[in-house]
Amino acid sequence: MLQEKGNEIANALSSALFNFNHTLLVENKKNDEEELKTALKYFVAEWFFDWVDHYAKIHPTCNNSSSYSDYLSVFQKLKRKSCSLFTISETKNRKLLFVHEKPGIILSLYRRGKVGVVQMLEGNHWGAIACSRVSELHLSAHQLYKVFSKIEIIFEKRRKILADSDFKLTLPISLQSQLIRARLGKIRRNSAFFNIQSVYVIDYRLQMDDNHEFGVASITDCFDFDHKGIKKFHKIIRKAYSAIKSVTDMLPAQVDFTCSYNTEFSATFIEETELLDDHLRLSMVMERMKEEIDKGNKNICDENYAVLLKAAELEGRLTIEAFKKQYEEGWSKRGQRVKEAMSYMGDYCGQIIVEPKWDSIIIYLLPKRIWGERECRLCIPYFSDLYFLTNILFFLDKAAQLKELFDQNDDRQMAAGLLSKKEY
Repeated sequence: MLQEKGNEIANALSSALFNFNHTLLVENKKNDEEELKTALKYFVAEWFFDWVDHYAKIHPTCNNSSSYSDYLSVFQKLKRKSCSLFTISETKNRKLLFVHEKPGIILSLYRRGKVGVVQMLEGNHWGAIACSRVSELHLSAHQLYKVFSKIEIIFEKRRKILADSDFKLTLPISLQSQLIRARLGKIRRNSAFFNIQSVYVIDYRLQMDDNHEFGVASITDCFDFDHKGIKKFHKIIRKAYSAIKSVTDMLPAQVDFTCSYNTEFSATFIEETELLDDHLRLSMVMERMKEEIDKGNKNICDENYAVLLKAAELEGRLTIEAFKKQYEEGWSKRGQRVKEAMSYMGDYCGQIIVEPKWDSIIIYLLPKRIWGERECRLCIPYFSDLYFLTNILFFLDKAAQLKELFDQNDDRQMAAGLLSKKEY
């Protein structure tokens, strides 16, 4: 292998380490205020639309429609109050008030006979409302000003309530009591098609049994693709929880069963491992080297190994000789366990893909791995009892059931599954 190839692998390794998940709002929520606004904006919007409707119903004067000029006066008064928060635009038949507070609200004012009518739209600009929620406001001009002049305080309080509940209130009501913990994460993304620097993921863990938790991870940024995004999100969580529950009796304590999309734009579970963990870095190097050797790149010189160990920040902690020995002996032992796992699955081996990783055996339970398609997998630590694989048909059927659930609901980003219980 030429030095250039060694640098290419090292750069890929460094990129993998750089793009590793990192969590937000764990220690200092105040410093992450802007991130919290972005990550929770659709949950806040969903709540705010319902809250305004409720506010209108409990105030008798809300049914007294105001004139067009009264509403327009409120628009102008709000703009004078804060030019950075409110701006006014105009179309042929309407006046638009943009509320530049995440989640982003637009008030649309038009005439209906002698009175004014105000609609509230979710979106950050006029073109965004095609996929967003629209609601007619049954508020008098006075009530409209009272609500929207305090919009920053209202949103701030709601975000705090959601965060202080450990994001429990973002779950379906029927599952909120099962929540163990939730984490808000930020995953870096780079794409030639979408200029996305990061996406926000909420990773929930819910009670399932003594050995496993139900995990679900969802990208909150994706809710704007569908005006029913949160309702659909809740529906899928409820159905996935019910579908996966039967797997608990079949799965050993240390084994994970997960279902996610094979694309970098989909949600992933937030790793608990710290980036500075030497074992994590060593595992990534071992797996990266195996990929290259499996491709036929076997002429690796000591200089190349040195480049890789430096990229993984293992230089000085692990000699080249020690790394080579660990690599050869480690993969040899793991190969034997893979053969044992396949022997338990018998003829079904032809229907699955088995991929050895440094820490575990990955078994993909759907016939093909296709980028942009959903996949289900078992993650089996090498020390696990492999006898449960004699029931591999059960897991194949459950994988097909989950794929159908997500496909029917046109979900291409959520991850769900049974994860080994951890100490928090």
